[in-house]
Amino acid sequence: MATRGLEGADEEKYAGTMAISPAMPLFAHESHALAAFQSWIRERFSDRLCELKLFGSRARGTGHEQSDLDFQL
Repeated sequence: MATRGLEGADEEKYAGTMAISPAMPLFAHESHALAAFQSWIRERFSDRLCELKLFGSRARGTGHEQSDLDFQL
């Protein structure tokens, strides 16, 4: 299973997390939604968040326009 981690600007606070970089580019609305989701997750779980991973077809680069974004906390 292909996975990608969370992009964190605060390296110490989110230690153990990695950058989300899907194999296929995100559309503008997906990028905005992803940024909002990451911000909400960071605020909600703060120090309890170990990592956030993108997995599935988008992480593998085999997704298409209608593919969803699959995350694992």
